[in-house]
Amino acid sequence: MAQFSAAPFQSSRGLAIAGSFVSPEEDDLYVWIRRFEDASDKGRLYEAVYQSDTWRNEISPKIPDMVAGEKIVARRIEPTSKSVFR
Repeated sequence: MAQFSAAPFQSSRGLAIAGSFVSPEEDDLYVWIRRFEDASDKGRLYEAVYQSDTWRNEISPKIPDMVAGEKIVARRIEPTSKSVFR
């Protein structure tokens, strides 16, 4: 699968990417952790990214050829009291 990252564009729009990981054992595994202050912040940032002309016209059309959409798993997680991620 071709390597592609939408992260630089998302970061340029204010979306905080707290971590990005690949697996040496699975060449199609990519995990990233994005951070939002709250649901309102997430909504604002999603709009800034996914409703932009750049996303719609330049980035989104490339995704189906580079990402196995049926394998995408998204989860909302919260840090524990001892987590370094906040």
